[in-house]
Amino acid sequence: MIIETKSTRSPRPLTDRDWEVLADLEDFQRRFTRMAAPLDIGGFDCSHHSPTLTKLCKRDLVERKRHYVGISGGHWRYGVTDAGREALKDRTGR
Repeated sequence: MIIETKSTRSPRPLTDRDWEVLADLEDFQRRFTRMAAPLDIGGFDCSHHSPTLTKLCKRDLVERKRHYVGISGGHWRYGVTDAGREALKDRTGR
């Protein structure tokens, strides 16, 4: 009997929402040439953007870096990786 563990499971396909966030992030970076905060690409309190971006980071489609602001500890900034750009290109043909 084979027991499936986390390391042997293949990841689920990306959802339409995942692709939309990835495309929005790529568009933001193309226009502003900097990494984006979730708010920059349509996020708001309790929206799906931060968890979706974290999911995309785990798949190496997005990178994140800590952006320090004052004493608050800072926030994460996100950017599309080369693998993320390739995935978008394959999906959209552009």
